[in-house]
Parts: sequence; structure tokens; C-alpha cells
Amino acid sequence: MADILNIGSSALLAAQRGLEVTSHNVANVNTPNYSRQRIEQSARVGRFDSSGGVSVDLTRRLNDALLETRLVRNSSETARLSSFDGLAQRVDSLLSDPDTGLSSSLDGFFSSLSDLAADPTSTAVRQSTLGAAQSLADRFNSLHGELSSLDSEIDQRLRIAVGTLNDQTEALAKLNERIATAGSNASPDLLDSRDKLVQDIAGQLKVSTVQQDDGSLNLYTGSGQPLVVGKTAIPLATNTDSFRPDRIEIAGGSQLSGGVIGGLLDARRELIDPALEKLGRMAVTVSDSVNTIQAQGADLNGNSGAPLFTSIEGQVLAANSNTGSAQVELGIADSGALSGGDYLLSYSGGNWQLSRASTGAAVSLNGSGTAQDPFTAEGLSLVVSGSASEGDRYRLSPTRDASAALKVSLGDGAGLAAASPLSASASLSNTGSAKPGTFSVTDAANSALRSPASIVFTSATTYSVNGGPDQTWSAGDPIGANGWSLNLSGIPAAGDSFSLAPTAAGSGDNRNALALSGLSSQKLLDGGTSSLVSANSNLVTQIGSTAERIGIAKTAAEALQAQAQSERDSLSGVNLDEEAANLIRYQQAYQAAAQVIATASAAFESLLAAARS
Repeated sequence: MADILNIGSSALLAAQRGLEVTSHNVANVNTPNYSRQRIEQSARVGRFDSSGGVSVDLTRRLNDALLETRLVRNSSETARLSSFDGLAQRVDSLLSDPDTGLSSSLDGFFSSLSDLAADPTSTAVRQSTLGAAQSLADRFNSLHGELSSLDSEIDQRLRIAVGTLNDQTEALAKLNERIATAGSNASPDLLDSRDKLVQDIAGQLKVSTVQQDDGSLNLYTGSGQPLVVGKTAIPLATNTDSFRPDRIEIAGGSQLSGGVIGGLLDARRELIDPALEKLGRMAVTVSDSVNTIQAQGADLNGNSGAPLFTSIEGQVLAANSNTGSAQVELGIADSGALSGGDYLLSYSGGNWQLSRASTGAAVSLNGSGTAQDPFTAEGLSLVVSGSASEGDRYRLSPTRDASAALKVSLGDGAGLAAASPLSASASLSNTGSAKPGTFSVTDAANSALRSPASIVFTSATTYSVNGGPDQTWSAGDPIGANGWSLNLSGIPAAGDSFSLAPTAAGSGDNRNALALSGLSSQKLLDGGTSSLVSANSNLVTQIGSTAERIGIAKTAAEALQAQAQSERDSLSGVNLDEEAANLIRYQQAYQAAAQVIATASAAFESLLAAARS
């Protein structure tokens, strides 16, 4: 009788455990990342090889490690693209929208210069042109402010993401300790919690895991940097940027990828920094090219043209670890030769060395670095003074913040230099067919530029300027002196003369205004391959293409994430219909086991009654 009672009791306990596990599954049907459980039973071996009841060996978690790994990987990529996409859409909208982008301001500025060329003496047109210049500078400033604000937002979000990640890795280390202590008896719910935590961590950063013999899980970044080893969490460190105190720097940041952190770093590297740099180069080019032509002309008062925009110099950021007293002055020697990006200037072995900040590639330096003989490289001019110490470093940002520095410096529209500084005329007594042709300024800084000049041909092939020595001339050769150059059309005769006189105040001459308006089509950027208009169009297209690419990739990643989640749920998810059937099955088993016990009890009572009689 005792055997029947024991068999019934084991069956009753097994059915009870089955009911508990099934109820636990039903209760967690909506719990994220929960893996359904089932009991594993085996028959007890009784006396004489007959059945001796049932044993519940363990509660198994229905889970596939490969599916979990795939889900973690897809979670990381989806989170990366989501954070990247949000910023990409905002930058794209900022630059492409007619109300916030640069296109309309550029078009308006060059259109106003064309109006100035059409009516150079109009005060209203001149003030309108000055207003268009101010609008262009304001648009550059505004775009820089918006992009810088996004850059600051990235910093704030990085701080939050790193803080969240460190809290999560600390929690994972504690779970590891509990799981390792429990060993093979670790609760399936603990393992589920750990898997969910790893997936959450992957949402912050791409990670990989390595299972240990004691059941704990080591966690590493995608590049192999340890985050959790056993029960020890290793926080991801953040520091102040060596050159920019307002920007944070993540340890191993150049190798981090995936998750929210990777998406933010990618957005900064592929969107914010390139946009700021390209806008800065355009701002430098606008200032440099317009001011250069302004200096070559004469304003409405008959004076040499003053700068329309402020001159823009690059920014030098000294590393906070520098110990020397060296000072570096960064200038723009040739805006058209600027290649973009930041540079690192370092002092090593008694020599200054220049390299690209993004890649570390060396950049050749020419010159000696003095004020008389500056270092030059890729359109930059560097003057170094003071004494440097070994290992001192300076980050050179020629154009990153230049769009914030563009300002209108001319306060009166009369100062716009629409006229050429000199007007050339042929003597009425000339017998040759030569006429004054194209006039250009070759050196606006020449103090004698606006001095009157006389050109006399001593023969058909020789001439003198202001009574100077004879110079040889051939058809098509320019005649130059005092910072100007003049071409003649036709053939001069001996004794022919030409006069150059300063343009008078109030002149209707528009030759310099035409040169200013012609800047819209001149290829001034990217080594002479892009105009200001096309450079802006290229930037808008580049950002738009990036935003579109990331948007498409995000949609694909979300589909793969949903597919991976569906495959996991098909194995590990709770099916209420199946669990309902299990409840009925275990309930019936429980009732049957209770009947076995009742039968054993009745038989035992009958036996006792027979014995008493």
C-alpha cells in the first residue's frame, strides 16, 4: 500500500509543479523577453523493475542562444540607426529647407550684386545689396548655431547613454554573481533577466558575450574592450575632450560602434562635423573672395574699396596637457586650397609636425614658421612663437567655426566698390587701331595702384610706362605696372599713347560690380572644382543622400529585428492556447493522482479493518 501511496504522491506533486509552471507562463505572457518554461519528468525505478512513480528533474527554459545572439545584434543595429536617423532628418531639413538653408540667401546676395552692376550709382540698390550681405552672414551664423546646438545635444545624449550603460553593466555583474552562486540550480527567470539586460545594453552599444564555466557571462564592446568580467563591472569612462572642454570624449570612442552611442558618434562624424566644416569653408571663401575684389575697386566716394565682410581666421586649440609656452597663429593663405577638416600640430624631436586629426596622416609643412616665413600647408598659414615642450599638441580648426565668424563690416552702401579703380582711354591723336581692353588689378595693396599712368608706344612693338624704360610688346601681351594690368585690342602704332586715371567719385562704372557678381559662377572651392552655389548644392545633396540611406537602412533593420523577435517568440514566447491545454492536462493528472492516493488510503483502511476482525 505504501508503494501505491508514494506513487500517487509523486504524481500529485508532479502535476502540482506542472500547474505552477503553466500558471507562471500564463502570468508572464506579456513580460518582455520572458522564455516559457516546462517541467522535465522521468519515471522512478521501483522494486522488481516495476514503476515507482515520477520525478520532476528540472524546470527547463525554452530558449535558443543563437536566436538570442541574433536578437542582441539586431537590437544594437536598430538602435544605432534610429538615433542616427533622427539627427540625419533634422540636419537634412535644416539645410534643404528654403527658409532655413543657405540657398536663398546665396541667391539673394549674388542677385543684389547683379542689380548693383546694373545701377551702380543707386543709393537704394547699394543699401539693398548691403542688406543682402547681412542676410547671408545671418544665415551662415544661424546654421552654425543650429548645428552647434545639435552637437551639444549629442554630448548630452552621450552622457545619458553612457550613464545608462554603466548602470546596466553593474546590474549584469550582480546577476552574474547570483547565477554563478546558484550554479546549475539558477532560476530560469534569472537567466531571462540577464538576457533582457544584455539586449538592453546592446541598445546602447554593440557588445559581444562569452559564457563562463560557472554560468556567468562576460561582456565586451564590439572592439573587445571589457565591460563585465564575472561579477565585476568595468564602467565605460568619459572625459573632457583634450582640446574642447565643452565636448566629452569616450574612452575608445573611435572604435565604439552600434547602439545609441554608436549612432550618436556616427551622426557627429558623418553629419555634424562635415556640415560645419563645409559651411565654414564657404564662409571663408565668401569673405576672402568678396573682400579681395572689394579691395580692387573704387566705391561711390572714389575711395579704394573697404572689406565688406570681416576677415576670418582659423581657431587654434591647445591641448590641456601642454607644458610649453608656444603660441600658434593660424591664418588662411589660400581659401581655394583648403581641403577641409581639422589638423594636429605637434612638437616632437625638436620639430613641428602636422597631421590630419581624423586619420593621423602626415601633412607636409613648408616654411620655417616665423612671421616672415610662415609654415604653409593646404591653404593654411602658421606662425609659431614662444618655446614648445616635447609632446605639446595643438588642434587646428581652419573652418569648423568660420560660419559663426562671418560678419558684415561695411556700414554704408556707398562703400561698395562697384567701379574699377582706374579708367583707361586712348589719345585722340593715335593712328593705330589699338583700344583699351580688359583692365584688372593684380596687387590691390600696391600704394601706387590708383596713381595716374601714361603708356606711350615708342614703336609698334615697344612701350614705356610713365617715361620708364622701353618694354617689348606683342599682340595679346598685358601691360602692367603699380598693381594693375591692361590688355589692348588691335595693333598700336609708334607714338600712340594711353592714359589711366583714377575713377572719380559718383562714377557709373560697374566693372568691379560685374566681377563681384561673377563670383557666383567662379570655381573657388575644392581646389577649383566648385563654385559657392554648387558647393552648397553638393552639401545639401550629400546630407540628403546620407539621411535617405540611413532611413532605408533603419527600415530594413527594423524588419530584421521584427523577424528575429518573431523567431524567438515562436520558440520562447507563451502561447495561451497551448498553456490552457496544459492546465487542463495537469489538472486532470492532479485529480487522477488524488484518486490514486484515495484508492490507496481506502485499501489500507480495508486491510486494517480485516486485521482487526
